[in-house]
Amino acid sequence: MVSSDAFEMTSRRLFAAIEVIPTKTIHNLYSALKNELGEYPIKWMLPEYFHITLRFLGNTSPTLVDPVTEILARTASCFRPFEIQLHGLGIFGSRKAKVLWIGCKPSLELEKLCLKVNEEINKLGFEPNEIKITPHITLGRIKKSTPADVFLNTLAKHDVTFGYQIVREICLYESMLDKAGARYVILNRQELR
Repeated sequence: MVSSDAFEMTSRRLFAAIEVIPTKTIHNLYSALKNELGEYPIKWMLPEYFHITLRFLGNTSPTLVDPVTEILARTASCFRPFEIQLHGLGIFGSRKAKVLWIGCKPSLELEKLCLKVNEEINKLGFEPNEIKITPHITLGRIKKSTPADVFLNTLAKHDVTFGYQIVREICLYESMLDKAGARYVILNRQELR
C-alpha cells in the first residue's frame, strides 16, 4: 500500500485550461494595477501564465496523465475554434479580497466546452466540480486579508473590455510550486477541430 505522503510526492498538480495570449490592453492594465495597488501584498501572476481554467484536477497520479490527455483530445475534436471576449474586472472574496481577475463575456461555446471537459474528466473517477465555474484570468492573489472595497474602487477606474481571444486548443497544465511561487508548464495541447 502506498502512503498518502508517497502519493503527494509522486502526484502531479494538473488542470485543463485555455491559454490566454495577453493583448496590449491587458499588458497596460496589468502594469497600471501593479502600480496602483503596489502597497498591498499581492502575488502577481506572470502574463505568460495567463489562462482560463476549464477544470482543476489537483494532485493527480502520473498514471492518469495519458487518459486525461486522451479525454482532452476527444473533447477538443468535438469543437471548432471560437471567439471569446475578455470583459470585466472583479475580485473573488465578497468581504475580504482573495483574487483579482479579468472575466469573459458569457459565451455558449465556452460554457459547452467547460461542461464537456468536466463531464469527461469525471468519468475517470475525479470528484465532480461542485462550484459553478466563473471563466476568468487570474491577475493576482491577495496574500493578506484586505477589505474588498479597496480593490473594487481601484478596478472601477479602469475600462472593462480587453479584446478578443480565439480559443483554438485545450491545454493540460502542470502547476509546479517552488520558493518563487507557482510555475505553469503546458504538458500538451489539443487543437479544436
